[in-house]
Amino acid sequence: MVAKSKQVQHPAHQEHLPHLNRVKGQIEGIRNMIQQQRYCPDILIQLDAARASIRAIELKILDKHISCCVADAFAKPNLKEQQQKITEICKIIRKLK
Repeated sequence: MVAKSKQVQHPAHQEHLPHLNRVKGQIEGIRNMIQQQRYCPDILIQLDAARASIRAIELKILDKHISCCVADAFAKPNLKEQQQKITEICKIIRKLK
């Protein structure tokens, strides 16, 4: 990704693909449960499990963003970039509620 004519290196998130595939399987299972008209609480429990799986992935990516991207911004003497990262993190945290 290019930002203001300088190359920005972002961390890879390939290690999350197996977890996303698992969530995909959970969602497919929920779809099947709905098609089979399964008991509502059983469906709700599976939906909650899928949401928890996605949440875990979100938190791992957020952790990597803070430890890599944000830490990199604070390793440089650019106060504007540091403030942008703080603002960005605050927005992300509000959205992840």
